Amino acid sequence: MELHVRNAHGQLPTPIIDHAAKRVEKLEKYLHKIGKVEFVHDELRGRHIIELQLNADGYNIRGTGEATDLHAAIDSAVDHVEDRLKRFRNKLMKKHNGRGNGHKELELVVDETVVQEDEPRISKIKTFTMKPITPEEAVLQMELQGRDFYIFNNVENNQVCLLYRLPSGNYGLIGPE
Repeated sequence: MELHVRNAHGQLPTPIIDHAAKRVEKLEKYLHKIGKVEFVHDELRGRHIIELQLNADGYNIRGTGEATDLHAAIDSAVDHVEDRLKRFRNKLMKKHNGRGNGHKELELVVDETVVQEDEPRISKIKTFTMKPITPEEAVLQMELQGRDFYIFNNVENNQVCLLYRLPSGNYGLIGPE
């Protein structure tokens, strides 16, 4: 397991990092192998906010936790991920078929010379690895991450598609012609 801890206010103490690692290791009972784990810590008005994202078995799972105590915030984030894993464990087992070894990485590059001070600008850039999956697997990934949309490489037509949640609770799928 590869553990990354980011903190806006300097380095976290080693006992806190060890506590986070021990809590995440317990999630291995739901997954075959946990790869990369990222904890992002921030403190706002005396409350600790933890965003936990882990990559395991080709899935990206995200959870958040918030508390006045840092240990409790970490526990809350890990519990959030564990709850998601419990809900989707059967679906993970059915859907995990090892397809799509080839990963494609999308990267957004911004030319900063074009951005003006008074205009809206791109303030956050994310890159991610995509493996070819079915739309049904994309629904599962979107639910595991707790998002309202998910970008994926559709194995059925080998095109990048966008899955999104409709107000009715159903899903929409956008793809190129």
